[in-house]
Amino acid sequence: MPPNINALSQPLVDALIADAKALNLHISQHHGAVIVDAKNGDLEAGRRIAEICMGGLGEVEINPATNAQAKSFGADYRVTSRAQQAVLACLGSQYAGWALQHEKFFSLGSGPARILAQREELFKELAISETAEKTSLVLETEKIPPAEVIEKVARDTKIKPENLTFILTPITSITGTTQVVARVLEVALHKLHTLKFALSDVVSGY
Repeated sequence: MPPNINALSQPLVDALIADAKALNLHISQHHGAVIVDAKNGDLEAGRRIAEICMGGLGEVEINPATNAQAKSFGADYRVTSRAQQAVLACLGSQYAGWALQHEKFFSLGSGPARILAQREELFKELAISETAEKTSLVLETEKIPPAEVIEKVARDTKIKPENLTFILTPITSITGTTQVVARVLEVALHKLHTLKFALSDVVSGY
């Protein structure tokens, strides 16, 4: 039986909220759901949110780049992502495959809530599902999702709004950029899937 990514990631979500002040995150409630606004967050916030995106199954590190790397990429740091159960961590959780839209609001959702909602054809292929009492969804936006979107997520995941956490990571922010770059392993798994590679043959990812 595969691990429950919602159970694994929830302590990471709770710890993120507990450390909100140190990470420069703003916590609020909107229509019952917890909103974590990470637009002013730092690198560490991005690293931790990336691990939440991976359903608690992955590890993300940020290290200073070597001189050669800095010269090649124009960057001072490098991000490393790894997961033993890479398919579940990346395609089952981290992949931003859940489109959420209402009027002028649009964002792609990633993270543990996806496996509960089962709104993507991908989950039929992966043949994975689970249940949970709480869940979280990461959105690459600075806009708080409207009540209609929160209600939709609650309905699709069968989780009450008060047990939902939405983590907002606009890509124009340091936190947002960090968690996007930390998707390097997920991009590789998505490419393998597109090429019809047998995902069951994937042992781990780095």
